Amino acid sequence: MFPSRTASSILHLLVGASVYSTGIDQHRGSSVLTTYTESGELVGHGTIPNEPARWRGYFAQFPGAHRAVVEATGRWYWLGDLLRGEGVDLRLAHAKFLKAIGYAKVKTDAVDARTLGQLLRTDFIPEAHMISDELRGPRDVLRARLRLVQRCTSCQNSVDRLLEKFNVDSVAALPRHCTRPRRRYTRPRSGSSRTTSGSWSD
Repeated sequence: MFPSRTASSILHLLVGASVYSTGIDQHRGSSVLTTYTESGELVGHGTIPNEPARWRGYFAQFPGAHRAVVEATGRWYWLGDLLRGEGVDLRLAHAKFLKAIGYAKVKTDAVDARTLGQLLRTDFIPEAHMISDELRGPRDVLRARLRLVQRCTSCQNSVDRLLEKFNVDSVAALPRHCTRPRRRYTRPRSGSSRTTSGSWSD
């Protein structure tokens, strides 16, 4: 399951160039980054907001070959596009298998970033598949449709179970206390405060 040294890392070793490895603990508003040299020297660490300019500034500190790794969550699209433009080779870490080899009693963002960086530096990252740009859209649409179909089916099953309880074939045949009468919504008057809400009536 664990990958061997990649062709790019072997090439850099042969020519004697330094390769930086950065572990990224990514969150919605900001991320923690930790960067190591090939020898394991810590050369960069910090928490930066998820703003492209700040990310470019961080990676600009380390000229030369650079690899980075982030857990395969739902936020990596923009990060992959950004780092590709900066010449950084981004890898996706398989979250499930990563826990098996990166277990730590103390779990903090900084610890996670350091662990990712060290695992990448030593080529022990269990990589997840990085989908191509062309397939991102179709995959996301299909996933969204699947979730909607599942929710729709769940709602239909709930109604069916309710009909079974009362041994009827339609919602209209259910006892009155099981059905909610249609209610009418009255919009707030013109000029009312924005905090004023409308009202419901039978």
